[in-house]
Amino acid sequence: MNPRPWLDTLRRLALPVIRIPSIIRAWVFLRGTRLGRRVRLLRGGRLWVEGEERITLSDLAWFNSGPIPTSLVCEPEGEILIGVHTGFNYGASLRARRSIRIGEECMFGAMAMVRDHDGHRTAPVVIGDRVWLGHGVVVEPGVTIGDDAVISAGSVVVEDVPPRMIAMGNPARCMPLKALRRAQAAHGIEAPSEKEKTGAVS
Repeated sequence: MNPRPWLDTLRRLALPVIRIPSIIRAWVFLRGTRLGRRVRLLRGGRLWVEGEERITLSDLAWFNSGPIPTSLVCEPEGEILIGVHTGFNYGASLRARRSIRIGEECMFGAMAMVRDHDGHRTAPVVIGDRVWLGHGVVVEPGVTIGDDAVISAGSVVVEDVPPRMIAMGNPARCMPLKALRRAQAAHGIEAPSEKEKTGAVS
């Protein structure tokens, strides 16, 4: 029996019509998790959370609004740890049977998925600091992604990605970010500025 049926009711409400501060929205949807300071759920955003007591969100983590809820699902023996100022666009999914650890200032595009089990094997997933995952990225069990890496939209990551690399494709293959910047410069394409990188994630 669910001991907090009123909480599930609040989570399912169509809250966007009510002007509720993003910090209070986060508190409603994430109640029961280990919640840091100033975690935000932007107006219109929704979350689906299971295994709240095994989920840790650090200060300034944020969740964007959109038509599909972001889901955080942690099984009884698992853990999910989300670092400072890490953000998720709508429809992102974290599913942990053992461990998913995400560093600071990471950005997850819409519909990105990270899982540490696939029905055949279970292995921890570690994502470093300032990692950028594009729209529809899938990170499979046992993967470690290094600091400052970029995962291109639609990629499926089945092997480790070293720091400061870009991974793309299915299965994802890596190349140094420097090489990508050189190729862009040769074609007259400007690399995104730091301000653009830290803006909204598609």
